[in-house]
Parts: sequence; structure tokens; C-alpha cells
Amino acid sequence: MHVGLDIKVFEPCPIHQTPDKTVRKTFVVRQARWPFFHIEKRGVVPQCDCPKVMSGHTEKEYDMSLKQFAGLVMANCFDFATTGTPVNTTANTAEDITANSAVSAVTIMAGSGTSAPNAATDYVIQSALPGTDGSVAASCTAAFTSSTASLTAFQLTCTMTNAQVTPETYGNIGIYITAGGHTYMLAHDQTNGATGYPVSPSGTVVVTYTITCT
Repeated sequence: MHVGLDIKVFEPCPIHQTPDKTVRKTFVVRQARWPFFHIEKRGVVPQCDCPKVMSGHTEKEYDMSLKQFAGLVMANCFDFATTGTPVNTTANTAEDITANSAVSAVTIMAGSGTSAPNAATDYVIQSALPGTDGSVAASCTAAFTSSTASLTAFQLTCTMTNAQVTPETYGNIGIYITAGGHTYMLAHDQTNGATGYPVSPSGTVVVTYTITCT
């Protein structure tokens, strides 16, 4: 089994996008008969479908999966607890993963740190970005890859958006899950070496993990 990673960074649409990710517009409602009046209502227009300019792209066939990933596979695929070989949670506490533990809250996380990852010792994202800028759970999708006829691979995909009014550096990326009441990071890597990717206000980062069983 190995984990692949694909990261694409896009600039916001120069016509429709503003730093708060929407175009604000005034709608006017008029009374058709006397007494005549009108009411102005403020609304938002959602993100447009205009083609976006890609400003960065990283593709790795072999992303760095962590010790925690091995522990979850051992416990949930093979039904053996990690007793005697605990793994670290994102709070840096060593925990045994019980066999057949329910997994929830699959989340792709991003941070501004750009230090090189370590498969044996990493347990948390480096300098996590604020709020929904660098934490995507609900909008993640997972599906078998259509290009794999034998269905031995599936992809986990999400899109992150910089909601700040200034550029942010997306320097490292990872997968979080919750199991047995604890949160673990399963994979961790740099987005673009020691520099990361600067992402403009309203710019987007599309992340795709491909997990292949070979």
C-alpha cells in the first residue's frame, strides 16, 4: 500500500472574486401598485465557474505515510490492537489503538510550516492555518479511481480556499482521522519543498490523495 499526493494551487478569478470569496450585489424589489416603494437587499453571488490560472502544482507518487497510518491499518484491517507499540495523537500523547476501532472525522489539514517531514516522529500539522483556510472535512470526497480497472486504488479529494485578505503560505499538508476518541495524523508532507505555496486571497488549493493497494 502506498499514498500518492497531488496539489494544485489556483489564483482567484480577477473579474468575479473579492477577498471575501464572493461578489456583493444589491437587489431591488419594487412595489407594483400604490404606495410605490422599493427595498434594497444585500446578497452574494457564489464563486464563478470562470477558468482559473494555476500558479503551482506538486505531484508525488509516494507521499509520506506515518507510523499512525500503520497502526490504524493493523487495528482496523487486521483486527490487532497496537498494544505495546502505542502511537502519538495530534496532542502528542501515546495511545494504544484498539482493534476494530471506529474511524470518523476524516479531515485534510494544511499549515504554513515548511520543515521536512519525518515518518517516525511526526504527529501534528506544522503551524495549522486558521479555520476553514486549512481544515477541510465536510467537503472531502472519496471514491475508487475510475482509471483503475481492478479497483485497487481510491482517492480522497478536497478544495481549500484562503479566506484571509492577505496571502497565506500553504507549506505542509496531512490527513487527520479520529479513532477511539483520539485524533491521529496519518500522512504528512511538504507542499513545495522548503518554500511552500503562497496562496492569494480567495485563491484555492485542490488536494488529492490516492491510496493504492498493490
